[in-house]
Amino acid sequence: MDIRFTKPFAPKSLTGKIRNAYLQILQTIKAVFSSRKQPVYLEALSPEQVRSRLEAMGLRKDWVFADFDEVITCQSSQQLWAKKIAKNKKEVFPSIFWKYLHHYKWKENLYELNKIFQYSDGLKELESDVIPLLKFNENAEKALNDLKNKEIAAPTDLFRKLIHRFFRPSLNLVIVSSNTGALIRRFLEREDIRKRLRENRIMVRVVVANKMGLDTKGHVTGLSHKENIIDIHTKKDYIPKNNPVLVDKRDSRLNQSHPNVILVPSDQPNNRIDELRLLMKRFPILNRQNRHPFQGLTK
Repeated sequence: MDIRFTKPFAPKSLTGKIRNAYLQILQTIKAVFSSRKQPVYLEALSPEQVRSRLEAMGLRKDWVFADFDEVITCQSSQQLWAKKIAKNKKEVFPSIFWKYLHHYKWKENLYELNKIFQYSDGLKELESDVIPLLKFNENAEKALNDLKNKEIAAPTDLFRKLIHRFFRPSLNLVIVSSNTGALIRRFLEREDIRKRLRENRIMVRVVVANKMGLDTKGHVTGLSHKENIIDIHTKKDYIPKNNPVLVDKRDSRLNQSHPNVILVPSDQPNNRIDELRLLMKRFPILNRQNRHPFQGLTK
C-alpha cells in the first residue's frame, strides 16, 4: 500500500492544544512511514533549487545536516580512490599525483580535480576497491544520537513524550557534500551501513552533491557540470542557518559562518603529509616535479 502525505491538515473545529496535539500525531506518523523511503539525490542544483525542494519535502528545524567525507565516513573517499588509481596506473602516476595534489588543498577547482578519475577503471573499481574500505565514523553516530535524544527529551508535556516513545521517530539527516551522489549512494546502499542507520533510527532523507560524469560507455569523465559545483566556498549556501550541521575541522567557512556547527572528529588520524613524504621517498621522480612539494599542504 502506497501511503502519501501532504502538508498536515487539521479541521477548523479543533483549536488550541487539541489542534496542536492533532498536528503532532500526524507529523509523527508521517516521520515513521517516511523512514521506509530511499534518500532523494539532488545533484548539480543551485542553493535556491535545493532549498525549494527541501521546503517542499517538509524541512523542519530538527533536520540535521552533515558533510560526508571525514564526517559520516572516517576517510576521504576521493583520496582513497586517487591512491588506488595511482597504484594501478603506474605509467601515469606522477601526473595523477601532482594533478590531485595541486587541486586538493583548497579544492579551488573541483571540476579539474575530478578529471583524474578519468584514469580509473570506472564504477566497477569504485564499488570493489573503494566503497568497501570506507568506515562509518562512530563520532558522527554518537553526535546524531545525542541530537535525536535531545529532540525526544525536548517536549515538556506528557502527551508528546508518550507519542515520541510509542512511535520512536527517526532523526532526519541531510548530507551536503562536495563529493558525487554516485559515490555516496554506493556507500549508503552497503548492507552494513543500511543496518547501522536502521538500528540507530537515522533516516537519510536527502543527499545534496555534485553529479558524476559518465560517457556513453559508462566510463567516468569527472564531473558532469561546470556550474552549481558544491565546494568549500559554496557548501555553506546549501545549509539553512536554523539547522544543526555536522562538520570536520577543515570546514573553516562553515565553522565561522554557521551558528549551529557541531565539530565531529574523525576516528582516524590525518597522516596525509606522512603519506606524501613516503611516496616521494619511494618514487624520486616526484621530487623533480615540484621544487616545494609540501608548501601549503596543511589544512
